[in-house]
Amino acid sequence: MPKKECQKKNAKKRISSSYDSDEIKILFKHLEDAPLRTKAIIMTAFFTAAREGEIVALEEKHFDFNNNEVLFDQRIILKEDNTLERLDGLKASDSKKMVVPESYMIVMKDFINENKKCREELNIEDIEHTYIFGSVEGNPVTPASLNRHWARFAKRNN
Repeated sequence: MPKKECQKKNAKKRISSSYDSDEIKILFKHLEDAPLRTKAIIMTAFFTAAREGEIVALEEKHFDFNNNEVLFDQRIILKEDNTLERLDGLKASDSKKMVVPESYMIVMKDFINENKKCREELNIEDIEHTYIFGSVEGNPVTPASLNRHWARFAKRNN
């Protein structure tokens, strides 16, 4: 089978049905007891519907806590040589701004403050990028790591 046909076939296998309101309630019930990082990752994906590469490229500067907005204007890609690269702009546009619930922003503020505290404790200063879900040293994580995080959370919570 040609490569394009395989990719289309595999893409169809990954499509799942949307959640109903009862399933969403169950998801958020399980998130109440989840670690802060897990809450932040899953809520970001849920409320923004952003691509994995866009989510892992989020930095502290992208959060406007006064207006409950998140700006997406860059993305992280995994190159063929297995290195990560930050690119300006998104796959489908230059940028997008999302208005999100205040409850989500409270979680993100707590998570950002936790990251800042870790950097202070480790005396890490003057980093070029403050990726929300990256390392405290300023390195991004692979986009696929978000899906693995979700799979572990879903498995633990049935």
